[in-house]
Amino acid sequence: MTRINTNVPSLVAQNRLQSSNGDLQEALTRLSTGLRINSGSDDPAGLIASEALRSEITSLNKAVSNTERANQIIATADSALGQVSTLLNDVRGLVVEAANSGALSPDEIAANQLQVDSSLEAINRISQTTTFQGRKLLDGSLDFLTSGTSNFNKIENIQIDQANLGNLGKIQVDVSVQEAASQASVKIDNVPASGAGTGKITLTNSTGAADEAKTGTLETAGGADFTVDVLDGSSLDGIAGNDLTVDIKSGETTALTQATTAVKSLGGGGSFTISAKEGGALDGGLGNDATVLFAAGNTATAQAESAGFDVNGVTGAFTVSAKAGGAFDGTAGNALTVEIVSGTPASGAASIAEAAGVVTITVDDTVGVTLEDIQAALAADPDFEFNIAEGNEEVVFRSDGSDDTAPIALNGGTAGANAAALVSRTGDALTITVNSLADQTLTDIKAALEADDQFNDDFKIQLGSAGTDVFASSGTGDDDASAQAFTGGTNAAAEVSFADGKLSITVDNTTAQNLSAIQAALDASTTLLDGTDTFSDLFAVTVNADNVFAVDGTDDIEDEAFSGGTGSTATDEITITTPQGVEFNGTITIDSSGDTGGAVTASVDENNNITITVDDDSDTDLADIIAAIENDLTGYSAELTTNDGDGILHIADDSIATTEIEDADDGGITADVVFELAGSTGSEVFNISAGTTLDQLISQINLVSEATGVTAVANGTTLELNSSEYGSKSFVDLKVIEEGENGTFGAVVNEGARATGTDVKAKVNGVDASGDGNKLTINTGTLDLNMSVEADYVGSIEFDINGGGALFQLGSQVVANQQARIGIGSVNTAQLGGVSGKLFELGEGGRAALGTDPTAAAAIVDEAIDQVTGLRGRLGAFQRTTIESNLVSLNDTVANLQEAESSIRDADFAAESARLTRAQILVQSGTSVLSLANQNPQNVLSLLG
Repeated sequence: MTRINTNVPSLVAQNRLQSSNGDLQEALTRLSTGLRINSGSDDPAGLIASEALRSEITSLNKAVSNTERANQIIATADSALGQVSTLLNDVRGLVVEAANSGALSPDEIAANQLQVDSSLEAINRISQTTTFQGRKLLDGSLDFLTSGTSNFNKIENIQIDQANLGNLGKIQVDVSVQEAASQASVKIDNVPASGAGTGKITLTNSTGAADEAKTGTLETAGGADFTVDVLDGSSLDGIAGNDLTVDIKSGETTALTQATTAVKSLGGGGSFTISAKEGGALDGGLGNDATVLFAAGNTATAQAESAGFDVNGVTGAFTVSAKAGGAFDGTAGNALTVEIVSGTPASGAASIAEAAGVVTITVDDTVGVTLEDIQAALAADPDFEFNIAEGNEEVVFRSDGSDDTAPIALNGGTAGANAAALVSRTGDALTITVNSLADQTLTDIKAALEADDQFNDDFKIQLGSAGTDVFASSGTGDDDASAQAFTGGTNAAAEVSFADGKLSITVDNTTAQNLSAIQAALDASTTLLDGTDTFSDLFAVTVNADNVFAVDGTDDIEDEAFSGGTGSTATDEITITTPQGVEFNGTITIDSSGDTGGAVTASVDENNNITITVDDDSDTDLADIIAAIENDLTGYSAELTTNDGDGILHIADDSIATTEIEDADDGGITADVVFELAGSTGSEVFNISAGTTLDQLISQINLVSEATGVTAVANGTTLELNSSEYGSKSFVDLKVIEEGENGTFGAVVNEGARATGTDVKAKVNGVDASGDGNKLTINTGTLDLNMSVEADYVGSIEFDINGGGALFQLGSQVVANQQARIGIGSVNTAQLGGVSGKLFELGEGGRAALGTDPTAAAAIVDEAIDQVTGLRGRLGAFQRTTIESNLVSLNDTVANLQEAESSIRDADFAAESARLTRAQILVQSGTSVLSLANQNPQNVLSLLG
C-alpha cells in the first residue's frame, strides 16, 4: 500500500534521528564539563545525594580550617607559656641563691631582687601582649566566668579546664561534699600537766554598826514627797549602798487586766462582750481608749458577673460585674443581663444605663474606642464594674457595629457568701456591721470576727448566752445608738529591775498612779534583783506625802544617787598565782614598816617568799597591789577574787591574813624518751628528758614541722600529733626508740603508732569526684574541673559557669558535641601562686621579697611553676588528643566524601567517548535514512506515467 499524505517511514526516521541527536548532545555536554550530572533531569536522586555530599564537604573543609586555626592559637599560647616557665625557673634559682644569706652580702641579695623584679615585669608583659590576630590569650579573658549561688566561699581554689555550656551558654554545678578530708593524727594521752601555785591575801575591815543609804527627798509636780531607802540589815546595808543610783520613769508595765465593753444584750435574749486581747496592741490600760459600734448592714462579699465578651476577634476581652455597695450588690445582680452596642453615648466615649433588668453599654460609633477608654468612661458608675482581661487594654471596639452583642446574663452574686459580720477599724475605734440579709447567730458572728485580723489581732469576743441566739437583721433593738467605750484595763502600778548598781523603777504610763500604789506594787514584786533577793528584801519606799506620778514623763527621775551609808564589816581577797611548771613553797608578807610615799612594790627571794611593800600611814588601793605583783614579779599574776569591801587596804584598821603558796608543780613527761617522728615531708629523731612539759614538747616538735610535715598541739593534757596536710597521702608515724620505765609515750602507743588521713568524698553534678586531700577533680564529657574545698566543710556548694573560655568549632555541625571549650587563665603575677601567696609578693618591698622571707618566696614560686606547667600540659593534651586527632579524622572524612561525590557526579570519559561515537554514527545514518524516507512518496509518479 502506497500513501503520500502520511509518510510513516519519514516520521519514524525523524524520531530516531531526534533521539540520536539528544544522545549526541548529552555525550558532548558530559565530555565538555567532565560531569555526569549537569542538570536535575540527568539523575534526580544522584543530584540530591551529590549536593548533600558537597554541603558536608564544604562544612568539613571549614572544620579543618577551624582546627588548624585552633592548633595555631594553642601553639602560640604554649610558646609564650614556655617563656614564662623559663622566667620562673630563673626566679627559683635567684630565690635559692638569696637564701644563702650567710655567704651573700646585702648588695648581692639586692642585685638578685632587681633580677626578680625584672622577671616579674616580663611575666606581666607576656600575659598582656601574647595575642593571636588581636585576641589576647594569657590575660584571663579566655578563662571561664563563675558566679556563686550557695556556699561558694567554701571553695578556696578552682580551675575549670573544659566545660560544655550548651545552647544556654551556662552550666550549673552542684557539689555535694559528703565527707571532709582529714589529717592524720596520733594522740598521746595523760601527759602530766604543770601546775601553778596559789596564795591569798585576805583583808577584813570592821568599823562598827552601819547606817543604811537612801536617796534625797524626791518630789513630783503633783506634790508627792518620798525617798527610796536601802533596807536595814540587807546585803546593801551600810557603805555598800553609797555606790547605788536609782531611775524612776514612766513607761510600759505588765498588763494585769484587759479593757472590756459593758455586756451587750440583744433583743432576742442573747448577750456578749468585746474585750482587748492579752498581748495585743491594746493590752492592759491601753485598751481603755478603744470603742466599738454594732449595726446591721450590707456585708455582701460575692458580686454577680457576666461571661466574657468577644471584641474585634479577641475572645473574652472583658466582663461586666455588679459593684459592691451598689444597687445590684450580692444576689440583686443575678436578675440582670448586659449588652454592648455602638451608638451615641450619654457623654464621653461610652455610657452605661439599666432599664427593666437590661444593662446597656453604649460606645461612640463615630470612631473605634479602646477597651481602656471605655473602662475610664464608666469608672464613676456606682453600680457596675467594667473588667478588662489582662493584656487587652488596647483592643478596639469597632464603630461599625460588628462588635455589638446580644444581652449576656450576670450571675454568681450570692447572699450566702455574705459575711456574718464585717469589721472596719480606724485607730482603736471599731465598727462592726452584722449581715442584714438574715438574722445572724452569735456563733457565726464570733467566727467572722475571729477570722478578721483587724479584730483578732487586738480584740476578742466572749458570748454570754447560747451561740444560737441571733443579732436581728433589721437592726431594731440590736444596733448601737452610739459607740460603746472599753473600760477596766489595768497595768502593774510599778515594776523594778537592778543591774550594775542601778535600781530601775518603771511606773505605769497608762494610768496616773499614786505613790502609795507604787509603793505597794514594789513591796509585792517577786522579781529577783540579784538572783536571790526581791525589792522588799533590799529596799523600801518611804512616802511622806501621797499624790500621783505623772504618766507623761514630767516626774521622771534619773541617776538619783544613794548616800549616807556608814560603817560596815567587809572582806576583800587577792589571789596570787605563781608561774606554771615550777615546784616550790613560799610565804606572802605585807610590809608596811616604812614610808613609801604611797608607792607599792613587790619582790620574791631565792626561797620563793613574796614580800609586798606598802606605805605605813596611808591607804592603798588593792588595784595598785595587783599591778605591783604583775609588773614586778615575772610570770606571776594576781586577781581580786573577793570584793565585799571597798577595794582599799586601810593599813591602820584592816586585819591582814595571808596563806602559803600551795599546789605548785612542775609536771611534764615521766621518763626520758627517744622517738622518731615522720610525716609526708621527712622525719626527725627527738631525745626528750623527763620533766619536759607539754608546752616545751610541743615547741620542740613544731620547730621542725616544715621538715616532718607534722605539727603538735595540746588538747588538755593530751599531745596531738597532726599531719600538716590533709588526705590519704598525709601520715604521722611515731616510733618509740627508747624510753625509761613507766614512760608517758610507751603507756599509750607501746613501740609506736601510725595514722593516715583521708581524702574528701564528694559528688559533682551527681558524679563521684576524685579526692586528693581537700582537692576534688572531675572529668566528664561536659565538665572538666578541679577545686579545693575549705577544710572540714561538709555540705552543698552551688555555682554557675556563666560563659567564658575559648570556644573552638571542630566539626561540620554547629552543635555542642562538635565544639570544644577550654579555659585559659591569666598568668600575670597577681594570679600565679597558691595557698602560700601570689607571685607579685616577691617584688621589692613585698611580703616574700628576697631580703624579707626567701622561704615563702620559694613556696610561692614552686606553686607558680606547678600552675604554669599544669596549664601547658593541659593545653598540650588538648592540642594532641583533641585538635590533632580531630584534624586527621576530618581530612580522612573529606577524602572519603569527595570520592563518594565524584563517583556520583563526575563523568566516566571512556564510557562517554564510546557513547559519543555511537551517537555520531546514529546521527549520520539517521540523516541518510530520513533522506531516503522523504523520497518514498515520489515513487507514486511512476504509477501515473
